[in-house]
Amino acid sequence: MFIPLQNYFKIKLPKKFFLSRKGCFKRGLLYFFLLLTTESYASNTNEVLTPPYVVGISPQHHFVWFRVAKVGSTTIKAVFRNNHVSMPIRSEQFKFNPNRYKSYFKFAFVRNPWARVVSCYCQKVENKNPLWEFYYGECFDKGFDYFIDFIKEKNLMTADRHIRLQTALIPVDQVDFIGRLENFDQDFQHVLNILGIGQKNIPKKNPSTHAHYSTYYNERTKEIIAKKYQSDIKAFGYQFEQR
Repeated sequence: MFIPLQNYFKIKLPKKFFLSRKGCFKRGLLYFFLLLTTESYASNTNEVLTPPYVVGISPQHHFVWFRVAKVGSTTIKAVFRNNHVSMPIRSEQFKFNPNRYKSYFKFAFVRNPWARVVSCYCQKVENKNPLWEFYYGECFDKGFDYFIDFIKEKNLMTADRHIRLQTALIPVDQVDFIGRLENFDQDFQHVLNILGIGQKNIPKKNPSTHAHYSTYYNERTKEIIAKKYQSDIKAFGYQFEQR
C-alpha cells in the first residue's frame, strides 16, 4: 500500500517501523513530508511532472496492471490472490519503461471522476480514517464542500493517489485495455480471459455503500471537479449524471 521508504533514505528501517502503532505515525509524517516536497516542487517550477506509476507486475502471467485507487483495486487483488497469481513487482514509485514490457498485457481501470471523489471522501474523510489523517486530516468534520475546496488547491498530477488524476496514473497511449468500474464485472472478466485465469464469479470487495454521487454536489462543487479533472473527463468520456 505504501511507498517503499528505503527508496528515499539510504538506511535500513527497523521492522517495528512498519508494524507498530508508533511506527505507523512516524511513517505518516514521512509520507506527508514527501508529498509536500513533491507538490511544492511541481507548483514552483514550469516543469510538468509526471509521477511514477502505481503498478502490479506479474512475469508469471505477463501483465502490467496500472493501479488506480478507488477503482476496484481491492477486488482485483483478491481475485489474483485467490488464483495464486504472483505480482513480485509491486510499487508505488515505478519508472515504467514501455520497451521492457512490450510483450506484456498492460491494463487499467477507470471511474467517473465525480463518483471517485465521493468514494474517497466517504472512506478517507467522512469516516476519519486514521491512516490518512496526515493527508486529509484538515478536512475531518468539515463537510463535502470543504473537501472539494481542498482538492481545488491541489496539483492533481502529484497529489495523493486517491485523488490524483487517472490520466497521471495511467500511460494511456501505452496500455492495451482500459476497463471501467461502471462495467466492472464484464471488463474484468475480459482481462481474466486474456490472462488465462478461469474465475467466473467475481466477488465484490470494499464496495461503496453511500448514496449516488450526484446527491453530494451542488453547481459550484460540480463545476470545480469538472475543471480539475478535465483531462480524465475528456480522455475517458465521462459526464455528470444526475439522480
